[in-house]
Amino acid sequence: SIDGEYHTILSSPDDFQGKLNQFIEDGPHCLQIISDFDRTITTSGVSSYGVIEKSGLLSEDYHESVQALFDKYYPIEKSHKMTKEEKLPIIVEWWVQANKLLVNEKVHRSIFKDMVKESDYKFREYTVETMELLNEWNIPLLIFSAGNGNVIDEMICHTAGDFENLHIISNYGTFDEEGIIVGMSDPILHIFNKNASTIPENCSWSENSSAMLGRKNILVIGDSLGDANMADGVDDTHNILKVGFLNIVQPDGDLLQKYRNAFDVVLLNNGQASFSYIYHLLIDIVNGTKE
Repeated sequence: SIDGEYHTILSSPDDFQGKLNQFIEDGPHCLQIISDFDRTITTSGVSSYGVIEKSGLLSEDYHESVQALFDKYYPIEKSHKMTKEEKLPIIVEWWVQANKLLVNEKVHRSIFKDMVKESDYKFREYTVETMELLNEWNIPLLIFSAGNGNVIDEMICHTAGDFENLHIISNYGTFDEEGIIVGMSDPILHIFNKNASTIPENCSWSENSSAMLGRKNILVIGDSLGDANMADGVDDTHNILKVGFLNIVQPDGDLLQKYRNAFDVVLLNNGQASFSYIYHLLIDIVNGTKE
């Protein structure tokens, strides 16, 4: 059960307990998980695009150019003074330029595995155990990421293995018959459009598919304020419980309040907080344990 050992803030303890009790009463067969990847499943260190950019396996021009883009656009992405509407065209501009630089490198798809092997990325503690638990109980795990899907595939495979219950929606390279990158998937997935409305209707993980029928309770896990909206577009939900990692050492009161407004649970600890809290939430749900 959940106790005081975690660095957590409950936005409304009564609302949280009511949602959790409903999750437990309905059981694991009614549950699905929607999670972000970079700085949520991983620590706040290297992102999936960071794995590419810090690999040293591409041209010097590429590495210099993407670093310049990062220096220009990242402060805008993280700004808490700009609105979503103000940020949106700027962020799309960044993604388009970064993807174009990668495609221009004409790399073979096998390079992503090499990049991951050489990277010092880290998954949060208890992430692998959480993935294994979800797979054991056949609870769907849908990862939405504005990062690079080819890298994310390799990171999960290298760290945790292969899971039948896992589906990833992200930015993937498209390749020719020789395995050389020639483009990127469309539309571009960025921090402001990664939600259930972007899932193709013919996808095996759309809400009308057999795998998702009856799964009306959703646990949403993310680290940015926009991640709280990842379940947008899912119809006929019973309950949505949102858990957010706040990856800042000493957040000011205004930012903390924004996270409390967006998430039911806010996890603190400088970007290194583990998945232990979430893992034990899921243990309570699959074991049917109420407070």
